[in-house]
Amino acid sequence: MRVEVDLDKCTGHGICESIADDVFEVQDDGTVLIHENERPDSDRDRMQQAVTQSQLANRIRTLANERLDELLPRGTFDLT
Repeated sequence: MRVEVDLDKCTGHGICESIADDVFEVQDDGTVLIHENERPDSDRDRMQQAVTQSQLANRIRTLANERLDELLPRGTFDLT
């Protein structure tokens, strides 16, 4: 199984790293480095958890931004 990061969707929060720090490493600039991106099938559940949790966190962040946009004038607060 091959693990890759979609840099257009990655928010660099390190959730994947907290689940599998031997595989994912978030750099100072927020990009993710993958150590040994060819993973054994025995890692499939853990890699799926890292992906699922990262996507959930990104969705929550997106919803928070949408809600803040409703509450605050443009340019007042930025979560990006």
